[in-house]
Amino acid sequence: MPKKIKKNKLVSLNKIFCFIFVIATLLMSIGYASVNSINLDISGILSSKVETGIHIADVSIKSSGVDVNLSNINNYYQTMLSSKTVLSETDATSTVTYTITIVNNSDGVQIFDSIKYDSEFYDNDNIVFSLNGLNNGDRLQVNDIITFDITFSYLNQVLANNNILNSYLNFSFKNFHHINYVGIDDYSNYPSEVLDGENLTITFVDVIPSAVQVLELEPNNYSYSNGTLIVNNVTSDLTINCFIDMDLPIQGDGNEFNLTVSDISSSNPINVNDFLNSEVGGINLTNKVISKIEVILTYSSGTGASNSINSVLDVNGVLYRQSVTFLGKRTNATVTATFDNLNIEPTTSFIIKNETNNLKNGNVNISGENIVIYLSEIQ
Repeated sequence: MPKKIKKNKLVSLNKIFCFIFVIATLLMSIGYASVNSINLDISGILSSKVETGIHIADVSIKSSGVDVNLSNINNYYQTMLSSKTVLSETDATSTVTYTITIVNNSDGVQIFDSIKYDSEFYDNDNIVFSLNGLNNGDRLQVNDIITFDITFSYLNQVLANNNILNSYLNFSFKNFHHINYVGIDDYSNYPSEVLDGENLTITFVDVIPSAVQVLELEPNNYSYSNGTLIVNNVTSDLTINCFIDMDLPIQGDGNEFNLTVSDISSSNPINVNDFLNSEVGGINLTNKVISKIEVILTYSSGTGASNSINSVLDVNGVLYRQSVTFLGKRTNATVTATFDNLNIEPTTSFIIKNETNNLKNGNVNISGENIVIYLSEIQ
């Protein structure tokens, strides 16, 4: 009986040791996996750095008058370089130079803008840098590679108490956006591209559009006045639609526009028969809807008979008609055709024209055409 009890105790101890061994193995595996996952994450970051967009692909270091091993390339990612630069404590002409290779692996041309840094991450103003081989405005086509030097030295070659610079420098590149023109034949004197994030100003000469529409933008995101187009903070390609001799370019932030047709005046009246052949075109270049249009005609009639025509509003082929009656024996009288309950949306064009209705003798002269546009917020 005692031997049997001893055997059972041995079996129990073996089971306990086996259990402890298994637990220890698991803990070691978990620990290894944790360390290994960190390594994998680092590898992933390094791999991502090499493959993403425009980026620093390689950095090497050389120096003059100082031990190169004192300086360090801490890290680089995308176009950011972190380094520790140590100049000589006794030689004011000492320099440290980093040779940098940048690859444009983006899907568009990149233009070098500048080196950007924050004073909090550039801790020694007595050490300055200069570039050799990379200039503002240099372009990198897709898959292009550029290698250049950035050299650090003492400001004015004067020794400083602190000979160490810790810095983060961003070699800032910008892509540019194309500008396309529609409606004008000669645009060679106007810009064809603009840097991302820059403001664009175009002043038209010779042929000056009556109105301008930037197709990619909402009407309130650009302005056009007196032949000058201004677009702030350009972030995409632009298509500029130029309207030449447009009678009614509706632009701005107002709710009411009062427009006079310049071809007709008291000094240049038009007979009603000729008026039937006239028309004016307009376009809504606001961010509101045109809800009402009034066509106000000033006329004089030499006979007692009344004459009528139809004032017609054409919105993309949809016709709205209003009868206009010129009373007899009138001088500088007015008559109004009102088109109400409209919903002419932004970027929609329209035409105001005329057609005969009950024209008896045609002894009517039109001496003024005034058009009032009313706008409402989009519901």
